[in-house]
Amino acid sequence: MRDATSSFCIVKYNVCSKEAYSTDRFRHDGKRNALHNGQNSILIASNIVADALKIAAKYPNCTGCEVDVMNAASLGPLVDKSDIVISYIPAALHVQVAKQCLQSKKNLVTASYVSQGMRELNDEAVKNDLIFLNELGLDPGIDHMSTMKVINEVAAEGGRYNQHDL
Repeated sequence: MRDATSSFCIVKYNVCSKEAYSTDRFRHDGKRNALHNGQNSILIASNIVADALKIAAKYPNCTGCEVDVMNAASLGPLVDKSDIVISYIPAALHVQVAKQCLQSKKNLVTASYVSQGMRELNDEAVKNDLIFLNELGLDPGIDHMSTMKVINEVAAEGGRYNQHDL
């Protein structure tokens, strides 16, 4: 990292306009987390810009913007200016973000299982001294519970879903 400050890019992808997660102000040990310590800047990029802006507005040193992870012209500049990318997108799209991280020489963290596409990028990540940390989540199954919560909320509002990627 460059110095005592760090920049993070959180890529968030929603299939419906619904804030799917929140960040607590304090960690379990009482210390301020990365969003509140004043030394970090955090960029929340989403395919639904209103969601990114809503989340970003809650925290200092945090901004939101729109991103199309399938478009290098959209994703590339965001990854380039970050120290680390934290990806909360469907697993099928992680390879796109990982390829951009390789090109930009940036570390990557995801909560998804390691797909064959991600496995195929491992040697290049190692060769470039990058960390691609996958399956970093809470407990197995929490992603399924979160998905069901959103599906149930959408259904309660009269909506429906066609498919999801876990």
